[in-house]
Amino acid sequence: MSQSLLRILTVFCALVFPFFTNSASSLPDRDLELVRSRFATAALDPSGPIDYERVAQRMADLSPDGSWPDINYVDTRNVAFQNHEHLRHVVEMARAYKMKGSPLKGRKELKRKLLLAIDYWTANDFICANWWYNQIDTPDHMIKLLYIMDGELGGERTAKMVEIALRANMQACGARPSGDRIKIASLYTKTRLWQRDENEVRRMLDIICTEMDYYTEEKLAQLSRENPAYFTPGKGLRPDFSFHHRDDGIDNTLGYGISFASSFMEWAVNLQGTRYAFGSEYTDLMVDYYLDGICKHMAFGVQYDPGIMNREISRPGSGGKVSDCSIPKALIGLTDYRRDDLQAIIDLREGRDVVPASYAKMFYNSEYFVFQRPGWFASVRMHSSRNASMEYPHNSEGITNHYRGDGANHLTVTGGEYADIYPTFDFRKVPGVTTVQAGAMPPEDAVQQRGLTDFVGGVDDGLYGAAAFDFISALDVVSARKAWFFFDGCYVCLGAGIAHFGPQDVTTTVNQCFLDGDVAVSSKGFCGVLPQGERMLENVSWVNHAGVGYVFPGGAKAGILNKPVEGSWKQVNLQSHIREKGPVVNDIFCLYLDHGEDFGDGRYAYIVVPGADAEQTADFASHNGILVLSNTRILQAVMDAGAGIAYAVMYAGGELRLSDSLSIASETPVMLLVRFDASTGAVTELVASDPSRNCSALHLTVRSAGSSRCFDVVLPKGELGGSSVQLW
Repeated sequence: MSQSLLRILTVFCALVFPFFTNSASSLPDRDLELVRSRFATAALDPSGPIDYERVAQRMADLSPDGSWPDINYVDTRNVAFQNHEHLRHVVEMARAYKMKGSPLKGRKELKRKLLLAIDYWTANDFICANWWYNQIDTPDHMIKLLYIMDGELGGERTAKMVEIALRANMQACGARPSGDRIKIASLYTKTRLWQRDENEVRRMLDIICTEMDYYTEEKLAQLSRENPAYFTPGKGLRPDFSFHHRDDGIDNTLGYGISFASSFMEWAVNLQGTRYAFGSEYTDLMVDYYLDGICKHMAFGVQYDPGIMNREISRPGSGGKVSDCSIPKALIGLTDYRRDDLQAIIDLREGRDVVPASYAKMFYNSEYFVFQRPGWFASVRMHSSRNASMEYPHNSEGITNHYRGDGANHLTVTGGEYADIYPTFDFRKVPGVTTVQAGAMPPEDAVQQRGLTDFVGGVDDGLYGAAAFDFISALDVVSARKAWFFFDGCYVCLGAGIAHFGPQDVTTTVNQCFLDGDVAVSSKGFCGVLPQGERMLENVSWVNHAGVGYVFPGGAKAGILNKPVEGSWKQVNLQSHIREKGPVVNDIFCLYLDHGEDFGDGRYAYIVVPGADAEQTADFASHNGILVLSNTRILQAVMDAGAGIAYAVMYAGGELRLSDSLSIASETPVMLLVRFDASTGAVTELVASDPSRNCSALHLTVRSAGSSRCFDVVLPKGELGGSSVQLW
C-alpha cells in the first residue's frame, strides 16, 4: 500500500469512525436533552394565568435588600413560615420574565429584581421547623427557577441554588417509604437532570418507577438495609388500593396518595418515547390504583369524600374539592389498559351526560367502606386495633378531628353538603358517630387514638355491601355495635348494645351539613315544615331535608337544628395565616338521636333515603320492604325481600334466619351478604368476611328448601385479611 493511500485511509477513518461512535452514543444524550426540555417547559408553565399587574406591584414593593415588607421572615415555626410566599413571588416573576407573549418578557428591571430576591433568600437560607418546607417546598421552587432562568443566573448564584435544591435527596429524613419518598426522589432527579448527570438520573428513575409497587416484606428488607430507622411495614400503596403515608394505618389516599400518583405520572409522561420510559407493569398498576383506589374515594369519581379526608379539612378551600382530568388523560396517553374506564372518569369530570358507575367496596387495609349509586355516594370510616382513629394533627391542623374516625357516615348527593363547613361544625356531632356530649373537645394531642377492638370491617361483592364496627371509644366512656347495610335506593343504620355510665347525654348523629331549604318532619303531635331553631322531638317517624329522607322505624327521640351558626377557622387550625381570618356564619342542619345518660343497652335504627322529597319520604316510611331481622349485640341483620338481598353481622357464632325455609349458620363471627331469588327463596350468591381477622377458616351451613350445604373456607390472611370471599 502506497504512503499516499495510507494517509487517505487514515484521514477517512479519523473522520468517519468518530461520526459512527458519536451517533451511537448521542442517543441517550438526545433523550436526556428531550426530557430536560420537557421539564423546562413544565417549570415555565403556570398552573393558572399569570397576574402581570401583581408581578408589577411586587417589583415596586421589593425592598432594596430583596425582601418584601409584608412577609414575616422572622417566624420560622411550623405553624408559621410565611417565608415560603417569597419563593412563590419569585417564581411568578421568573415566569413573567420568560413566558412567550408576556408583556414583561425580557425586561431588564424585572430580571434585576427577581435575581435580587433570589439572592436575599440564598443569603439568609431560611429554614423552617417543619422539615417539609426544607426538603420539599423550598427545593421545588429552587428547581423551577433553575429550569426557568437557565443560563441567566451566574455561576456563584447557581451553585447556592443547587445546594439548596439538593436538600431534597434520598438521605433526607423525609425520604422514607410514604407519599414523600417519591416526591423527594422526583425533586432530586430533576436537579440531577438539570445538571445533565445521566448516571444519577438513571439510578433515580429506577427508584421512582419501583415506588409504584407494594411495600412487600422483601422490598422492605432491602430498603431497611439502606436506612433501618425509616422502613417499617404498612406504608405506601396497599393491596386494597388505599394509600398509607405512615405506619398508623390511616387512609391518606386523597392526600399523600394523590401526590404519590402525581409524582409518578409526571415522570411517566415526560419519559414517554425515550429510552428511559417506564415499563407497562408500572403504568398499568397506576391505572388500577387510580381507578380502584383514588377514584373510589371520590363521589362519582369527581369530588373528594369529606369522610376520608384528614387534617386538610381544616384548610379553607379544601372542602368540596374536585379532581381534574390531568392524570386520567395522561394515563390514556400512556396505555390502552382500561381505557374505557378512564374515559368514563374524564367524561364525568368534564360534565358530559354520563351515568356514574354503581359499586360497593370495602378498603379492608384502611377500615373504610364506600357505596355509590348514580344519584348518591355514601361512606363509612372506622378504626380498629389495627389502625388509629384519625391522622395526628401535625402542625396544629385538624385539631378538633377526634371523633371523625368513629364510624363517620357521610352522604354526598349534590356535592355541596359539607364544603368548608368546618368553622361552624359541631365536632361532637359527626354524621354517623355515637358520642358523649361532654362540652369542650379533648386536647389537640388526643386527636389520634389507637383502636380498641378487632371486629371492624365490611363485606361486599363489588356491587352491594355492608360495614360493621364494634366500637369502644378511646376518649369517652361509651361503646356500641354499629352496622350499615346498603341497598339500591337506601341504606339502613343499626346500633345495639350502646352503653355509657355517666351523667352526660349520648347522641348518634344522623347527619350534620349545610342547611339547604326546608326541614319537614313527622313526629308525635307535629307534621310539617319546621321554623328555624333547635328543638328535641318525641316519636319522630321521618325527617326530610335537601332531597334526603331519614326514616325511623318505630319512632325515635330526635334533636333537630336548622339555623345560622357562627364559628371561625382558628377553632380547627392554628396555622398563623388561619388565625388571622375573621368569624364565619353558616346555615347548618343537624339531625341526631338522643339516647339519654347512664344506660347499658341502648339501640337505634334508621334508614337514609337519598333522592326523596317529603312526600316520597312519608310514603317510604309507610311501606318500604326493608326488614330489620335482628338488632342485638350478637346479631345485626337486615333484608330487602323484594330485592332478594340480605346482610348479617354475627359478632359470635350463630344463625341467620331469612325465612322458615332459608337459614345460614356459622360456627365463628362473620359478616354475610346473601342474594336469593325473591320468588323461590333459593340462594344465588353468598359472600363472607371475617372483620376480626382472628379466624383461620369459616364453617358455614346453608339450609334451604329442606336441604343443607356446608362450606369450609380458608380465609385470607396478612395484608388480605378482612377481604371478602365469594362462597356461592
